[in-house]
Amino acid sequence: MGTKKVHMFLLFWDFVVGCRGSLIQQAIFPASHVRDLNRGSQYEQYPVENAYSQYLSSHSGASNAYTGATSTNYYFDVAAKKAEDASPDEASPLYGALDRFAQFFIDPLFLSSTLDRELRAVDSENKKNLQSDQWRLHQLEKSLSNPKHPYCHFSTGNLEILKTQPEARGIDVRQKFMDFHEKHYSANRMKLVILGREPLDVLEG
Repeated sequence: MGTKKVHMFLLFWDFVVGCRGSLIQQAIFPASHVRDLNRGSQYEQYPVENAYSQYLSSHSGASNAYTGATSTNYYFDVAAKKAEDASPDEASPLYGALDRFAQFFIDPLFLSSTLDRELRAVDSENKKNLQSDQWRLHQLEKSLSNPKHPYCHFSTGNLEILKTQPEARGIDVRQKFMDFHEKHYSANRMKLVILGREPLDVLEG
């Protein structure tokens, strides 16, 4: 969508893999939830950690993501105009942001050190949720559902089921995430929306 009225570019990317995904059914771990947090990882084209977040911050932008029951959503905003001191031939900040964002899906490196930090971030988030009555009631409802249905399983994860238990069973957690990415991060499952100042033909190009 293109309109001259906006001061920020907005992007929403949604794809149909949520916390009821096939890996959850197999009770391995909620990989999609970790992947929505793993946006700081390095990519082949941008090997510096947090290159995506740093680029957005330097252009008045920010990003976030969430994993729902049936889909995972990534989104960011970034300045719609170049900085006043930018050179005339410098592209709009949207193009640099899109290129870095796309690498997350195209060629993530899945470095062990980065993945371990993300697993611990999920564990920390889960510990925070333990203090919330809303999350407690949600998990209680799930535990009372049909045990053969994916809804019954633990949807957010902690370090015990993401790392400790799989490794005790001889599972290579990093490889499992790479396999998950290869299998599920497919264009036919994804939808992309961009809101910016440029005409629609330019945004689509």
